[in-house]
Amino acid sequence: KVQTVIVPDVESQRLLASLYMRGDGIQQSSSKAVSLYLAAAMSGDTASQVALATMYEHGSGVDVDLVTAYAFYALAADIQDVDALTGVARLRSTLSSQQLSEAVTLHDQLKKSVRIAN
Repeated sequence: KVQTVIVPDVESQRLLASLYMRGDGIQQSSSKAVSLYLAAAMSGDTASQVALATMYEHGSGVDVDLVTAYAFYALAADIQDVDALTGVARLRSTLSSQQLSEAVTLHDQLKKSVRIAN
């Protein structure tokens, strides 16, 4: 039986995601954490964008994907988030020119889909 949990706002999504990631008070679930962080990130929550970027950069609960990590850091960097700006600079020096091109394209695609946070 599948249970659906409706989480109404981005802050709650982010906080629940962090609980799932750590297994703090609930059964640890990286997939639920990623899903909740993604929902919050696509609603414009910069902390969730940085959290996802960090997960993809380090392979925390997901496979390492530096292109995706860069794209999510870049979303948060668009509004001058300091951690995101640092992540963008770090990955810019790590990615090949092909990967950087893919990352910029993905960032542009994500940016068009992001809703403004509540």
